[in-house]
Amino acid sequence: MKINRKKIITDCCFFLFPFTGLFGQAQSPAVSEMQVEMQRQHAMSAYPQKQWDSLRCAWYGECAGNATAVSDRTQDVCPLTKRFFGWHVIGGTGSSYVWSSLSDLSYFSYEVNYLDGNAVNNITNWGNSIAVLAAKANEVRVNLAVTFFGNITTFGSFFGNAAAQNTLISNLINEVITAGVSGVNIDFEGAGLSSTYATAFASFLLSLTTQMHTAVPGSEVSIDIQGSHVTSPNYLTQLNASVDLFILMGYDYYWGTQTYPGPVAPTYQFTGAVGDPNGHGNVANDLNTMLRYVPASKVLLAMPYYGRRWRASNGCVLPGIGVAASPGAQTYTQYRDNLNGYYSNVFREANSFTAYHCFNDVSGNFNQQFMDDAYSLQKKYNLIHQRGLAGGAVWKLGNDAGYPDLWALVN
Repeated sequence: MKINRKKIITDCCFFLFPFTGLFGQAQSPAVSEMQVEMQRQHAMSAYPQKQWDSLRCAWYGECAGNATAVSDRTQDVCPLTKRFFGWHVIGGTGSSYVWSSLSDLSYFSYEVNYLDGNAVNNITNWGNSIAVLAAKANEVRVNLAVTFFGNITTFGSFFGNAAAQNTLISNLINEVITAGVSGVNIDFEGAGLSSTYATAFASFLLSLTTQMHTAVPGSEVSIDIQGSHVTSPNYLTQLNASVDLFILMGYDYYWGTQTYPGPVAPTYQFTGAVGDPNGHGNVANDLNTMLRYVPASKVLLAMPYYGRRWRASNGCVLPGIGVAASPGAQTYTQYRDNLNGYYSNVFREANSFTAYHCFNDVSGNFNQQFMDDAYSLQKKYNLIHQRGLAGGAVWKLGNDAGYPDLWALVN
């Protein structure tokens, strides 16, 4: 039976690109795209790894033991002089990855149960997924992403529970050994992490790193840092003694659940709207602040392969006056596909360098859309070179499937 892959993807798109919901004018706490991805994974939790591998085999030829599927995803490129790190999500495909332009693949993710340290989700046999095997075959380092999106209450429960922390550390070491990978990438986010629980978090990370290095010589423990957390010198100083690598999440400066339009990843300062109650910051400032407390050789700058749009009441004028929360993120592929013709006229915001678009949607509402493209991403690569960073990272791999220009930019 011939499988209509495009129809399946269209019918299931609420699993892959769900709306975050409309909240009117009320401003909601920042929710990262990584947290939204975990919500996507909850929605598709009925599809275990084996079923996803079966679908990828049918759709993309990514079948176990198929050496061609590995070799087809390479091209002639210059050798990497810095690291390029990317997150691969459960249910995603590696068919568009240029392996020779990738140094690290992070499998997203082991979701932490804060009550006992075990995984909320079933990631059994993740080390034998097609993308992980292909990465290894192409000499790309692999790690397991570990996610905990918490708050004052749940962080307090976890950091006050030595047994749960020990279980998590033991589990992660076993996962790394069993899968034969290089380490773990810690993505803990939420209220109180960089303040109330900064010392407890650093202590947990030091224990994890020490035990991981002992059990798996040469392994690496990396940590994802939100831009809003770099202003705490004590936090960064403690973490610097506890982990091997920092990844600055250079995105989510304007997020889905807040009303005001703006660039997801402004390279330099984007002037916010009058009345906007949120502080947004910018990539360059947060990177400069971080480098005061963490050596550049331990830092990667993560960049977005997605953008957002908002309904706005003041046309193309920036900053925009939003009238509702973002209806959802757009991947770089969706932007380039431009199926509705929304993105035909590209404007450029002078400080953030982000591409933006103004258009009436199918309901007749005026929208502002912001998206990083090859031009604005080049400005971020310039920062990586100028600041002497270890390299870059991207959230998330596959968001550019079908278009080679972002891989060409890496090259």
